[in-house]
Amino acid sequence: MINLNNCYSVRLRNFTSENGLLGTTIYVIIAQDIEEISNGLKEQTRDILWNPRATFIVHIRKIAPGHLMNVFNIFRYHKLYEVVLLNYVNPENNEMLTYFPFEKDNCGEKFDEIVNLGSCRDTNGTKKLFSKNVEYSLRNCVVKVAAKEDIPMVILKSSNYNVFGEYVLGLEQYMLETIAAVEGFTIKYEYYDADTMYGVVLPNRTTSGLLSRLQDGKVNLATGGFVLIQNRVEVFDYIWGYNYADLILLTPTTKENIWKKVYREFGLKTWLLILLAYAFMVCFTATSRILISSEKPEFLMLSIKLCAYFYEHSDNRLFKNTKPKSIIVLWALFTFFINSFYNTAYYSLVAGHVKDERTFDSDDINSLPYKPCVNDGMRSFFQYAYNIILPKGIDNPDCRFTESAMNTVANRKDVYAIEMNYSYRLREFMYIDNDGNHLIDAWDFSYDTVMTIYATRGFPLKDKFQKYALYIYEAGLMQRQLHLIYVKNLSTMEHRYKKYRKISLADFRIHFAVLINGTIISLFCFLCEKLKPRCRFHFTN
Repeated sequence: MINLNNCYSVRLRNFTSENGLLGTTIYVIIAQDIEEISNGLKEQTRDILWNPRATFIVHIRKIAPGHLMNVFNIFRYHKLYEVVLLNYVNPENNEMLTYFPFEKDNCGEKFDEIVNLGSCRDTNGTKKLFSKNVEYSLRNCVVKVAAKEDIPMVILKSSNYNVFGEYVLGLEQYMLETIAAVEGFTIKYEYYDADTMYGVVLPNRTTSGLLSRLQDGKVNLATGGFVLIQNRVEVFDYIWGYNYADLILLTPTTKENIWKKVYREFGLKTWLLILLAYAFMVCFTATSRILISSEKPEFLMLSIKLCAYFYEHSDNRLFKNTKPKSIIVLWALFTFFINSFYNTAYYSLVAGHVKDERTFDSDDINSLPYKPCVNDGMRSFFQYAYNIILPKGIDNPDCRFTESAMNTVANRKDVYAIEMNYSYRLREFMYIDNDGNHLIDAWDFSYDTVMTIYATRGFPLKDKFQKYALYIYEAGLMQRQLHLIYVKNLSTMEHRYKKYRKISLADFRIHFAVLINGTIISLFCFLCEKLKPRCRFHFTN
């Protein structure tokens, strides 16, 4: 079969070396009988590097003519569409057989006949055999999809999630429907509610939950908020690149008094620069008055007058000479902008919720003063994706699912949750009280995820689906659909009654303390001047 004029290198897989991790695009399989080929392919499908889209050359030593259909049905079950079977005819010749399960709208589900490619002796080369002899096409076919509700990825019609009175597709539904419209196939969904478990890949390469439907060949695709995990990739094909998501940590809103934040609108460096500029201005003004007017400056009075510029109280008699007044103009502008920037930052306390930004990781959550309220799906994800076992949480049925876990965080005030960013953004309006206060703080978590749709190993249009997914994402169609899904909640937040009562007199306690102390000092100085005229201060203007 292989021409003597051609040279082919053969590399045997050795699991004690790096050769054990090399993939292949062609398989040569020799089996004794049908039972051996059937059992062997079942074991081979559990191989990490199993590639059913490769080219297969199979030789079965003992096979009855009436069992050829059974052999090719085994190939079809394992999605081996590029296969050549070497069938023994006589000691001098073997015939080459194949099949075309995508012809005549068979959609890879059946085949009408076994095609004889001729004798091995008549083969002058291998290009004809190894070229892609199957034109994969799902036109007029039905693709079965197991879809678990996970808004905004998959939205069930029964959830009544309508925008402008019409049912809106989830992101992954929208992408699949777009591909189906181009390729001309039909999608048949098997819908599952949000309580259905995604499933995990066990050490023996078997799966549970929704993934078991995919592994058993009952469906072609599994969708509904699946994320890319290493052990799943070793069992299934996958389509990715159409969407990404971040993990966030949800904690009860901190009730820190606002007055403690008033003086932190500027950072430490900013305050030091302001003090340095103020000290420089005092020294410069005092020195200038000595050099120009030769009079002894009153440092206390100069300090008070220059400080008054921060409160928009100017003094045009700091200099009798007009030349140094240009410096005072710059100082006036400087204090004006500082005052404006500070007031803008200060008033932002009234306009919205303020919290210090921080990024958490798995080590930080152990030091949180809250109890874990993490759903089962998220725990499984951390265990299998990052090999991290989250702290054992409270035994509360409400913590097993996304929305109930968020409600528990908002109501109990002593627990935290870890969720996908989009899951919280969709429900954010539910956790704002009538005064506009947020009931939950969302913190960045140091892990991000890649959303994916899993396919059966050997799905014929996997590469084509992958290209479509990237094209749809790069064209901005996924972002457009996501914005349409968010419209429902944006409109709800826009018409929600808000009442801001975030600042009270108690928040100005330091201001009043400074005012009272200043009033007492001023009154004391006034009484001293009245009772003892000789103690009056004479300031030279």
